[in-house]
Amino acid sequence: MKLRDIIAHHYFKIDVDVIYSTIKEDLPPLQDALRQIKQYLISVSGRDL
Repeated sequence: MKLRDIIAHHYFKIDVDVIYSTIKEDLPPLQDALRQIKQYLISVSGRDL
């Protein structure tokens, strides 16, 4: 099962520690990657997004 499926349909089985870990460990690198992609797209398009 994917995280979205568990949250949407199996919320009584949610492991709060897994959610917290995902937020603390996985989201910051994703945010950094998205910021880099945005900056790249701005630089090649010549305009702000």
